[in-house]
Amino acid sequence: MLDTESQSKIIVEVFSAAMDAMKRLGLSDEEALNGILSQISVQVDLSALEHAIELNKKYHTLLKQD
Repeated sequence: MLDTESQSKIIVEVFSAAMDAMKRLGLSDEEALNGILSQISVQVDLSALEHAIELNKKYHTLLKQD
């Protein structure tokens, strides 16, 4: 089993590749993100979505400032 850091690196790489692929197919960043989110939201437990909402509240503004 991979350690947490290795798992995180893989997830970031796969996410980036998925975003790039969808943008090449004509989706905007927002459309691609919403597409990924909609797929994730139907596949994870509610507790994972609740955790994601808390992360959004804490970090969304910081990310948008960059």
